[in-house]
Amino acid sequence: MNGNQKGILLLVVLLVVLTSWFFRNQESASETAASSARGPDAYADKVTIRVMNAAGRPAFRLHAEHIAWYQDSDRLTLAHPQVDVTRPDGARWQLNADEGRAGRAGEPIFLSGDVVIHRLESSSQNPLKIMTTDVTVRPDARLALTDQAARVIGTGYQFEAQGLTADFGDNRLELHSRVRGRIDGRS
Repeated sequence: MNGNQKGILLLVVLLVVLTSWFFRNQESASETAASSARGPDAYADKVTIRVMNAAGRPAFRLHAEHIAWYQDSDRLTLAHPQVDVTRPDGARWQLNADEGRAGRAGEPIFLSGDVVIHRLESSSQNPLKIMTTDVTVRPDARLALTDQAARVIGTGYQFEAQGLTADFGDNRLELHSRVRGRIDGRS
């Protein structure tokens, strides 16, 4: 075989490999499009899920106006989710969002769109309101995290920050960066 024939043979082999790769990717893309085009594998409206801690007390509750489950990715999509976290002392935090998604039990819940977090008033705590977007909730760890801009409003104060961590277990907020605020000394 001369140099031209070897070059043509190499070109033909390369063309066959690329064509094979292209058609395999097209089949995979068609299967993915078909599975998402057919819609969810299961769905329900106005769903509430309650999870208890090891002592049998409420740990958190997840409510959504609509839940859809997709078997291929084993994921739930949530319309207007609300997550309630109850502390051992009975104090409660409530998170509301436009949308959400979750994986298997024990995995984080991702809240997207406008997210509002409330610390509900209790005998030991004043109410608190946090407005942000795109929050990761780890209910088992009693944490909510975001890297997005957040606004915190409480009795006699208001803060803005870029990112925050809400530790529901310790009843503590960590403001990550660019913190600005105002404290009303009259309260």
